[in-house]
Amino acid sequence: TAGCGTTLITSRIYKGSWDVLAGINGFMAGQISVAAGVFYYYPGVAFCVGVIGGLSYLIWLQFSKIIIDDPLKSFAVHFGGGLWGIFSAPLMIRDDSLFYDLSYYRLQIVGWNAIGALVIILWTFVCFLLLFGLLRLLKVLNVPEDAARQGLDM
Repeated sequence: TAGCGTTLITSRIYKGSWDVLAGINGFMAGQISVAAGVFYYYPGVAFCVGVIGGLSYLIWLQFSKIIIDDPLKSFAVHFGGGLWGIFSAPLMIRDDSLFYDLSYYRLQIVGWNAIGALVIILWTFVCFLLLFGLLRLLKVLNVPEDAARQGLDM
């Protein structure tokens, strides 16, 4: 798909080699992005949503390297693709979106989607905080010091 092609070409340009993992993750980010309005996009628009979903994955991948230990890069796939998907639907759905009808009502829909995205982010943060806080209190997430030094990759 478009997300896969975008990430493969970008990784080839910046790394000098083809990155299969980036292609797979870009594919998933593109699919996640398109899922919000899959029945209502024109084919060309769906392609553009997938391309931007792949780029969103790459942007959030760089951001997640700073904050999150994520060897599978699933945060960038789901957050980047999902966040763009939330905004792409009210922007690009055929005949009923901001790009086809620039009106106050369409701007309100984008605003409501922004509030929805914020609620989803906060809900997820609270659930993860409770879950991992409880696991930390129960000392379930501890790794022996020598294993941590050696590395946990198998």
